[in-house]
Order: sequence, then structure tokens, then C-alpha cells
Amino acid sequence: MGYYSDGDLYREFVQTYGESIHVPNSPSKDADVMYIYAFSGWNSKEDGSGEWYDGTEIVTGHLSLYAVFDCTPIRYAISYHLDRTLYDEKTQTYGESLDVPLPPSKEQDIQYVYSFIGWNTCGDGGGKWYDASDRVDGDLVLYAVFDMTIREYTVRYYSEGTVVFEETCKYGEGATFPKDPTKDSDIQYSYSFIGWNMEKDGSGDYPPTGFPVSGEISLYAIFLGVLREYDVTYCHENEIIHMTQEYGSEIRAVADPCKDADMTYTYSFVGWNTCKDGTGTWYYEGMTVSGEIVFYAIFDPAYIPYLVVFLSEGKTVSEMTQTYGEKISSPRGPVKDPDVQYSYSFTGWNTDPSGKGEWLADIPSVTGDLTFYAVFCQSLREYTITFVSGDDVTCMVSEYGSPMPAPLKDPSKSTLNDFTYEFMGWNTAEDATGRWYDRDMTVSCNIVFYAKFTAKCQSTISDIVTISVGDMDDEGEIVASGYSGWTITFPAGILVEDHPTLAVSHIHDFGDMSKDVRVALSNKTVYSIELSVSIAGNTLPITVRLPYDGNVDVPVHSFYIDGSGNLVDNGEAELVFEDGKTYAVFITPHFSTWAVGPEEDGDHDPAEEDDVPYAAFAVSATLLAIAAAYIICFLRKRSKDDMA
Repeated sequence: MGYYSDGDLYREFVQTYGESIHVPNSPSKDADVMYIYAFSGWNSKEDGSGEWYDGTEIVTGHLSLYAVFDCTPIRYAISYHLDRTLYDEKTQTYGESLDVPLPPSKEQDIQYVYSFIGWNTCGDGGGKWYDASDRVDGDLVLYAVFDMTIREYTVRYYSEGTVVFEETCKYGEGATFPKDPTKDSDIQYSYSFIGWNMEKDGSGDYPPTGFPVSGEISLYAIFLGVLREYDVTYCHENEIIHMTQEYGSEIRAVADPCKDADMTYTYSFVGWNTCKDGTGTWYYEGMTVSGEIVFYAIFDPAYIPYLVVFLSEGKTVSEMTQTYGEKISSPRGPVKDPDVQYSYSFTGWNTDPSGKGEWLADIPSVTGDLTFYAVFCQSLREYTITFVSGDDVTCMVSEYGSPMPAPLKDPSKSTLNDFTYEFMGWNTAEDATGRWYDRDMTVSCNIVFYAKFTAKCQSTISDIVTISVGDMDDEGEIVASGYSGWTITFPAGILVEDHPTLAVSHIHDFGDMSKDVRVALSNKTVYSIELSVSIAGNTLPITVRLPYDGNVDVPVHSFYIDGSGNLVDNGEAELVFEDGKTYAVFITPHFSTWAVGPEEDGDHDPAEEDDVPYAAFAVSATLLAIAAAYIICFLRKRSKDDMA
């Protein structure tokens, strides 16, 4: 059994008839410039057109087998570069025509214009040239090579916006200057040529003659302007003043001329004008020279004036000038505002402020400067004094400065529920924060007084404090413990994990006004104390819940009633219970009084008529373990109708 690879004997075996053909290991074949080879199998013909053998066949005689390989064409990398930058990249097989890209372009620079020549293996064109007619025979790097043509530039010379000369030069050649231009004088300047500049405003460089050209260039003729001088002339009757000044300089002023008054007019100098009749241009301060100019003095004729002034309370009501013999024009009579004491009515115009001079009606016409004064008649003002007591309103009218009137008798107010009312006096404010009526007062304005009363409660206070405590049985039901004189319940919604130990004892009795309770609290206990303050059937509940588990912060709140009658929480202070200690709490509520809302200073004034009273209690709690005392003020708003 002979096995051949690429024309050479690869392996040879001797086998007996009927055996399975023994196939050797797969041979390999080196790649050439065109292909890479991969073993495909053993075939009875070299071109692979015969029978294939893979070792499953039976030996039936002498046999020659040939290694057949699959051919994979090799692809070569062709890269095209433009100025060291990859322009295009392709892969092609051996022998293919070179697939060259479209010819690249290269932008001209300041010196050269570039045209594409071809692709070369060297960037300077010193290598081998390639085009589409060449065949691929391996990896290839090609560079675009360009032909360079030196550039030409135009140099233009401008004078006053017009091209006066133009030349074309190659890059690096020297430029030539034309003949120096001229510029006509204008109203402001005469001009002389300085040179050619790279900028229109002359802020650039002045290149020398024959400077090398390196691009399109525009040069501008620059001129030096010299201010022109003009004559300025002032004429007044037979007097002439002449001077010479530069263009743009401020025209020098001369002294204002005068013209004597005649029998009819006085004359005031108006100004200098470029026309004798004053219809031209007026001279003004800061006016500048812009050419030859002549000024004429202009005067304003005026009748001899007389000043007529009308004054009221030191202020000018009217001021006018009239000529001699004219009828005096008087203004409308002024109004004088009343003051707190008097009201005023206009009487007439007089030459004396006191009214002892001449009246306007007695002076027929203007005979000179005149001043008239407004004269007024005064009368005492009257004011309304109003007294309000509930729905009763009494009004009185009195003159300014008279003694303050008052009703003949003090008002009264009926007893309401358990309150009686005692008249305190009249006050200018409904909340009694104003001024109180005094018989020494005098009338000085409209004023309203309100009757104010003191409210006194006649009821007794009882059952001030109720302590509610409780426990839970094994089934989770709340069980009340009874104490004589107390209502013992556990507050709804409170769950107690351990049985609380609360010792409630009646320490001492201060009558119906207060009761003291001692509550001893054990460690690791959740408990609640509810206090109900009762006044004639109306209850104010006060709840202090003290959950105990480790260190506990107990909030203590104070309250007050605002101006709208709302109960407002004034904030909280904290009492700290420490772990591992037992505390005893003494709670003593004290009925204070009926009072109105607290002032800014915290004081409580006695209740008065129309005030909305509230009950004020002071509850002091002493924590023996930390020896600290806190005062808590609980307030309950009460209406007049349910007040007891």
C-alpha cells in the first residue's frame, strides 16, 4: 500500500488481503506565494477525481493513494499613503491587477500648487512606480507623488479705496512700488503721503521697496492730515472782533454785548447767530470750527415787566408778569386745610398778611410790583365722641378743647351663667389695650370708647384630678383596679407587655381645689396616666404617657391661646429617665383663675367684658431621682355661652 504526497512517497505498508486499509497520519503541504494548503483526504487519483479512502475499506490488492489538498488563495495587503497618512487600504490575491484608488488631491500651500503624478514605493518618487496594469505579487506600500508648481500672487495698491497699481509676482519675488499718490484737502485737513501700509487705517507694517511676495497682498496709501485754519468773526453794531482758529477747535467766546433800554423796551442779549435776523445757526458753548463763520449779536426786546405775586400760607399760589396799566388777573381762591383745632374759609386777597392792607378789588390795574396774601376766617372744629356698650351706642358732639363728655351713668351687664360683671371703665380699644377715659381729658379728635367689664366666676371647683390606671389579664383583656374615690381604667389603645407596678396613694387633700397623687413606677414598665380637669361639667383631659424601656425622653408640652382663639402648642422640653432607676412622680394640679390670653410678657390680666376667657391650671411635676421641677400651663378656650 503506497501513499504519495506532492509526487513523493509519503508512507508504504504491506497488508494481507481482506484487512482494513491502514491509513497513515495526514500529511501537510507548505504554502506558496499563491495558496495555503489544507489536507482533504486520500484519493486513488492525484487530481482527486478517483475514489476516496479513509481506512474503512478492505485490502483487495496493490493500491496507490494520493494526498489531496484544499487550496485557499493568499490575500496581500496593499496600502496607499498621502503625506504619511493612510489614504486607502485594500487586500488582493496573487496575480490580480492592482486595484488602485481614485487619484488623491493635495491642497496648495503658500508656495506651491500640487498635481498628482502616480503611486510609488518611495514618498519622494525614487522607488518603483505602480498603476492599474501591474499585478499583485505580495504586500505592498505605495505613496502618492505630486508635481509642484510655484505659485503667483497679485499685489494691489490702493489709494482712497481705488486700485492705483497692480502687479503679479511669483512666490519669493520682490515687489515694486508705484509713484507716490496724492490726496485732495477736505474741509478739515490738508494731506501729505507717508507710505504704503498693510492695513487701511495705517496700523500695520510699512514694507520696504522690493520686499519678497509671499501671498496675495493689498497695500494702502497712508496720508498725514494737517488741520486747516479758518476765520471766526463777531459783529455787534459798529464793533467787529476777528480771530483765526483750527478746524475742530472750540470756538472762543467773547463777552456778551449790551444794548441800552429805550422808552418802550428793555433789551436782553439772546446770543450770537450766523444771520442778522436770528434765523441762522446759534452759537453755543462747545461749538467747534468747521469753516469760515460770522456771528451777529441778537437781542430780545421786552416790555418793562411788573411782578404780581399771590401767596397763601407762605407758598406761591400764582406769579405773573404784567405790563403797566393792565388789569390784574387773580387766581381762584385757595383752600386751607383744617388743623386739629380750626377749620378755615377764604375771605379774599390783601396786600397785608393780616388783612389790614388794600384788598384786590380796590386796585384797578398794575402800577408796579405787587404781592397779595390770602386771608382766611377761622372757626373751632367739632368732634364726635361715641360710647359703645354691647349693642348700646351713644354719640355726643363737642368743640375742640372742651371737657370730654361722658354718659350720665355707668353701663351694666347682665349675669351670664355663673359669671357676674363689674364695670371697669371706658377704653378706646375693644381689647382694653387703648387709653382709659379720664374726666380731665379734653376733646381733640373723633373718638370711640368701649365699656369694659370684669368677669367673676361664682362656681366651685371639684374633682380636679382623676387618675386612670389598669392592667391586662392573661387573655389580653384590660382589668380595672378599684381605689376609693378614683376611677381606675386603662386607656384604650395602650398595650402592656409586662404587668405594671403602680402604687396610687392619696397623700393629702387641699379641699375641692386640688388633690395630690403619688405614682411609684417600677423598672421596665410601660404605663400611662390620664388627668381630667373638671369645672362645672366641662372636662379638660391631660394625658402624660411615660413609656419606659432603657433611657426614655419624656416630652412635656406647654400651650397658649392665640389671637384667633386657637389652642397652640408652645413646644416641648424633655425629662430624661435613666435605665436601672426607679422614679416617683408627684403631680399637683392647681386651679388658677379665669383669665384672658397671655400678654407678650407672659402675664395674665383679669377677664373683662367681651373677652373670651379660658381656664388656667399650673401642674408641677417633681422627679425625685433627678431633683428637677417643671411647670406646665394647660389652657382650654371657653365660649361665653358655655362658660361656668
